[in-house]
Amino acid sequence: MNIKDELIGNISGQKGAFGGRILHYEIKTLSFETTRNYLSEKVDYLKFTDDGFERFYNCTNGNPYYINSLARLLPQNEELNEEKIIVEFKNTLPYPVIHLTNE
Repeated sequence: MNIKDELIGNISGQKGAFGGRILHYEIKTLSFETTRNYLSEKVDYLKFTDDGFERFYNCTNGNPYYINSLARLLPQNEELNEEKIIVEFKNTLPYPVIHLTNE
């Protein structure tokens, strides 16, 4: 949902349910290159192939929460190609879902 979405304004705006008392700010997505550089620096043990990194980026859409959460769940020091990323995401997707549900 976009920060400028009408629903957000209806809920958190001055005339919304909380009378303007909700603070919100937009979390911008990371670009393809920024994501690649970030992961190279922070989790250099992840060994992406080119197609594997493209799949990872497409699955996370550059969202910092998804990037961090899902990168932590990937196997270390294994070649991560497109197929491996798909399998790993299918196997690990319940973990972030459970975390968000608990929040």
